[in-house]
Amino acid sequence: MKPLTVTIIARNAVDTIEQSLMSVIACGNDWPILLVDDSEDELTAIRAKKIAGSQINIVKPAIHIGTGNARQTALEHIQTPYGIWLDADDQILPQRLERMFHIFQTEAVDLIFDQARLYSGETGLHIQNLDFPPFILGQNATPWLLERNWLPSLHCGFSTKFARSIGYDKEMLACEDYDFLIRALLNGGRLKFEPSHGLKYYHRKNTISRNSTHTFDATKRLFDKISNAEFLSFLDTFNLSNAARAWIILSKLQISSNKSMAAKLCQILINNTELIPAYNRPASWLGHFASATVEMNADNWHGAFEHLKKIESSLPASCDVKNNMGLCLYNLGEKDKAIDMLIQALSYNPKYSDAAYNLFNIQNLNAKLDRWTTNPMRIWNSNDIYEMPNQMDIQKP
Repeated sequence: MKPLTVTIIARNAVDTIEQSLMSVIACGNDWPILLVDDSEDELTAIRAKKIAGSQINIVKPAIHIGTGNARQTALEHIQTPYGIWLDADDQILPQRLERMFHIFQTEAVDLIFDQARLYSGETGLHIQNLDFPPFILGQNATPWLLERNWLPSLHCGFSTKFARSIGYDKEMLACEDYDFLIRALLNGGRLKFEPSHGLKYYHRKNTISRNSTHTFDATKRLFDKISNAEFLSFLDTFNLSNAARAWIILSKLQISSNKSMAAKLCQILINNTELIPAYNRPASWLGHFASATVEMNADNWHGAFEHLKKIESSLPASCDVKNNMGLCLYNLGEKDKAIDMLIQALSYNPKYSDAAYNLFNIQNLNAKLDRWTTNPMRIWNSNDIYEMPNQMDIQKP
């Protein structure tokens, strides 16, 4: 038996568990599998045992809370020095296990992250490769993971001893893996970014990680647990420019309840022309974008719109800027102009959910709009999939 366990958490996964297990079995029958079955019935466990036989060990959580609790249950039952996460509807690609095990044996690392390939859960067709943004493989990449999750997949390989020392927040129902990553970083975790593709990640319309409301709430919870002193102390260990440091801090303040430093940090960015690699845009662009968010939080729609206009005058328009401009115009009483702006946002990205949500509300509910984009959209290939809800039949007037 190899000293690395494929660790799967499953909830009512009877329809997908077979393809996940078969991808592991194809790697060899000496890789142990641990299945944490968080299902409402026994169907998933019965199917899994029939497929994997003695290669699999199946446990159930003492209580059924959600994904954070299920992952913590896995850490409490794993019996090998190393493990790797796999969701019950995804698949491991050939050579991933051998590659992960070799890295653990030859390098001083605690967590290994690799790239993924995205597939449609409905059709099974390949959508795109989910690669690391180029800056992730450079110097000073780690602190940017506190700004937002830039990794294509958080289904990492892990040292069992280290993972147990960090643990999972049992009350996290979403973003529990990002919460784990942040706490791992703050506690000295050694990360390896492996550029090989190791995972077939299946996107489905009802995947909770693609639900922006759940994601925002969960991310706010995880950052509210981190003190400003702890956050700043971690950043001090890196050789960051003033602009990069200001933006990383500002992104935390934007999503947490503490916004007292926001205006000062925005001004640092506005007065700086440094190119920020994570967004491939000048610091001043980010400063105006964040300033607009600060003003929108205070219902100062005119002030926000002025900051967004300064962005448009310096660089080509983007869907996130157009969406936020649309909200400003609507709340300033310019409904027709707001509709046109939101349609432009969707012309840049037809699956951009914020703009779709806002346009639907204007055209159908005439409600106050409150869904602006806090952090700019990623410009690199990523696992951002913005689905337009079926009920939103959006037509240009």
